[in-house]
Amino acid sequence: MKFLQNKQFFQLCSRCLQQRSLCSAPASSAVDLSYYAYEKQTEDSSKAQQFPLILMHGLMGSKQNWQSIAKVLGRKGRKVLAADARNHGGSPHVENMNYQLFTEDLLRLMDTQFIEQAVLLGHSMGGKTAMVTALTHAERVAGLIVVDVSPTMSPSLQTHPQYLEAMLRIPLLTMADTHDTENTPLSTVRRHVYQELAKTIQDDAMRHFLASNLVIRGNKFSWKCNLDSIINNFPDLASFPSFDQSQYYGGTLFIGGSNSDYIIEENIPQIKKFFPLAEIRHIEGAGHWVHSDKPAQFITAVNKFLNEAGV
Repeated sequence: MKFLQNKQFFQLCSRCLQQRSLCSAPASSAVDLSYYAYEKQTEDSSKAQQFPLILMHGLMGSKQNWQSIAKVLGRKGRKVLAADARNHGGSPHVENMNYQLFTEDLLRLMDTQFIEQAVLLGHSMGGKTAMVTALTHAERVAGLIVVDVSPTMSPSLQTHPQYLEAMLRIPLLTMADTHDTENTPLSTVRRHVYQELAKTIQDDAMRHFLASNLVIRGNKFSWKCNLDSIINNFPDLASFPSFDQSQYYGGTLFIGGSNSDYIIEENIPQIKKFFPLAEIRHIEGAGHWVHSDKPAQFITAVNKFLNEAGV
């Protein structure tokens, strides 16, 4: 893709190398993911037999994106886990990231939680992780829900390098000189970051989303996500791994937003190639963040699938 080959993008990678984060785990091994679990006690013994549901966020997101959804989906007794991908949220910052490594991390989480099988629900990057896990370890996946992403590359991904570069332009090191990290509310600093991002990013929702990545660590402002690794591995994150004969025959639901181009008519043959039983539906009025734009409709669609699939 041209947008991955232009001079500006490689300059961005070079600049980010100068700000390299310290790795806290070997690049080639699975890492222990930060997660939270929600499980409401119920007297209905049938609910205890349901498969756990694991929620995975998109690029530059975190497990917090699922907090309200997780509570609703776990209200009737199902165990729900939401995890931070490597280089996101509270999970370790490491050099390498791709969908094989994401899958290894996910399986490690399942093993440490003694989960033999789970229903996987992933949005965008998390949806690709869920798909790869289902295609490579079908025996661990009781059901699959993919939110607004296809096993392809979406044209909308061309804007992501612009977002990453805008974040790198924020002078985090000098911000500590003008904002007291101990006494200045984080919300105040995030508003400042939001205003800086507005200089290059027109999408208001995206500016708020990116600004929410700002955190305070050791009396310094930093990004919750590992920009270094995300930029260096972006080609792998933007694409989908190549599979020859792999297919997943479990129950599968693709949920797209009617205002998004991540699941379009041209993607259906590729979806059906990998997931022959896939049901595809779009939620009217929703964009790429379907679960945030239309939470009630999203939850209804998920519960309907879980009930009908018997998982």
